Amino acid sequence: MNSWNNLEEGWQLGEFPVARSTDQEEAMTPMSHHLRLVRPAPRAHPDLPGALATRTWELALDGVAALMVIIELYRELTLGFSAFGLARLAVAAVCVGLRRKFPMTATTVAAVAGSAIALDRGYNLTVWTLVQICLFSVPLRRSRRASLVLGVVVCLPQYIFTMAVLNVGPLEPTALISPLWTAAVLGIGLSLRSHQNYISALNKSAQAALDARESDIMHRVAEERLRIARDLHDAVAHNVAVINVHAGALERILPAPTSAVQTSLTEIRNACGNVLTEMQDILTVLRCTDDEPARTPTNAVSVPALIDSFRGLGMELDADIDLQQPLGAASDAALYRIVQEGLTNAHRYGTGAATLHVYRSGDQLRIDIDNAVADGGSGRDSGGFGLIGMRERTAAAGGSFEAEKHGQTFVLRAALPLAVAAPTEQAGR
Repeated sequence: MNSWNNLEEGWQLGEFPVARSTDQEEAMTPMSHHLRLVRPAPRAHPDLPGALATRTWELALDGVAALMVIIELYRELTLGFSAFGLARLAVAAVCVGLRRKFPMTATTVAAVAGSAIALDRGYNLTVWTLVQICLFSVPLRRSRRASLVLGVVVCLPQYIFTMAVLNVGPLEPTALISPLWTAAVLGIGLSLRSHQNYISALNKSAQAALDARESDIMHRVAEERLRIARDLHDAVAHNVAVINVHAGALERILPAPTSAVQTSLTEIRNACGNVLTEMQDILTVLRCTDDEPARTPTNAVSVPALIDSFRGLGMELDADIDLQQPLGAASDAALYRIVQEGLTNAHRYGTGAATLHVYRSGDQLRIDIDNAVADGGSGRDSGGFGLIGMRERTAAAGGSFEAEKHGQTFVLRAALPLAVAAPTEQAGR
């Protein structure tokens, strides 16, 4: 299994215990050596730094626009009322509110209102500031060429009207305020847009790298699953088949086997057959791809037959089970495996007697297994991982698992969630 080392990117390995304990003693020790594939969580799309900076700029300009509109309204109402001036102010203010959704149209209309300086020689700084705020949103949402063209269209009439109305030359500072101001607004807007595009490109590049890495990890995991499937088929399944063949041959060779011997040979052959069947299901699961539905190797329907098989081994088993409760696929498989492994531990380390109760409690299916522990039957050299597997299966199904020793009795408690019933249609439909 050295090839697992190649999967260190994307796999999380916890700490392995220094010494392997028995299944029933493992219940009292921390189980931190789970092995699982860590798939990236669903990716959210947080605001990029460039987008955050852009939003900050626009919110600040919204505050400036609101403040200037309030000041201009106060000036109009206290120093002199101008219906035409208020109309220009209202049009420019509405355009500021619509500039995010309609940047080109809002800037053009606001520029027309600002160019009416020829008809209204009053205070025009507020209106022209609102025009520049609208123009600032254009390079953030439209192309560079469209922004430059619109900037010239907005600036040129204001530049000409300023020279005509104020009777100043083209190089006078008063006349140059309009083109210089417009150039500064466009420059800042285009710089923010370039920064935002750069951050977006970096994010897409990083996202593409993460996707490629995840794809490579999943590809290597799929190859490892196929290798495990081949090893299971070539080694485990083959040896179990050999055991089955020899057990059948032994039945024919023995001249007059006793009933106990015959029963043991029959149980061996049945167990081998069950192992081969389950092995085939496991191999199917290992070889299935993401596009193929995974088969559940075992389910609750097989629990009664499993109980009979343990009783056939001479185990005194008091079983009270309720298998009428609806279970999901994960809980269905976990139920069978928990009962199987729990009774196996009870048979190996117990006194030969155990109790099994499977019942519903609220929205969970409870599994209780109790057995007395045999004296001296610690089985320290077993090195099993049965309880670990039960705990992992229960956690994967969304349930809870407990196993501990009370005096001379080993207690196993598991709870699996029941399947959510589909809502019934109303009677009138």
